[in-house]
Amino acid sequence: MSLATGLTVLLLAPDVYWPLRRIGVEFHAAQDGRAAADRAFALIGEPAAAAPRTRTVAARGAEIRLENLGVAGRDGRAPCDLTAVLEPGRVTVLTGRNGAGKSTTLQAIAGLTLPSSGRVTVAGVDVTDLEPGAWWRQLSWLPQRPVLVPGTVADNLALFGPLQDLESACAASVFDAVLDELPHGMDTVLGRGGVGLSLGQRQRLGLARALGSAAPVLLLDEPTAHLDARTEERVLRAVVARARAGATVVVVGHRDPVVAIGDRIVEVTAEAGMRRAAV
Repeated sequence: MSLATGLTVLLLAPDVYWPLRRIGVEFHAAQDGRAAADRAFALIGEPAAAAPRTRTVAARGAEIRLENLGVAGRDGRAPCDLTAVLEPGRVTVLTGRNGAGKSTTLQAIAGLTLPSSGRVTVAGVDVTDLEPGAWWRQLSWLPQRPVLVPGTVADNLALFGPLQDLESACAASVFDAVLDELPHGMDTVLGRGGVGLSLGQRQRLGLARALGSAAPVLLLDEPTAHLDARTEERVLRAVVARARAGATVVVVGHRDPVVAIGDRIVEVTAEAGMRRAAV
């Protein structure tokens, strides 16, 4: 899949593409805001052009470091001053209250959300300096709502590129059981957003894609949401297996079974005084 095609796919997924849209906030702002910006630029001169993002790294075997990471939100920074080392071969679980910035942390690691303070580095290189396409090809990301588009089940499984071992990926996510129930198996046609599958079945499809990817970095946001206890157990075993095979695995979760697989548990907090919802 070309980069252009991949970005088109991301446009269909608010959970995945929302951070990228922040880059265009000024362009899409209301006319009053645009006029105000024009007046400001007239006073201070043209803003400096952003430095080109051209650096590359090999993520396999590299440490990812969060150094006093903060991302500004509507009510303050979330996360706020987050420091952690994400090591290959280990599962790191990000936990914390709703609104603390756990999902935003994954977006910052992916380079889709720019930190307002601190930084994220891979092998010592700031993520904001990395060439986006080269970095994204080394990531396998499962957002809270898996990206599903109109087309067959097979189309959706291969949405971000062919899986090396489709059968093993479906078994690891217990999606093989779903395929057995579908009227036309892999050729079953899905509607927009995965219409034709239950929430749990959509989750398993997304998991098959994520676990079947050969990417060295896995970013999994609430991977066992909508799964029953038995399926959750099998999926978590597969997640741990990916880490033991050398991948850097970062999981957002607060349920006890998810937290239990963590080699390291990182508490994510928001800036003091932010309004937060209880988990």
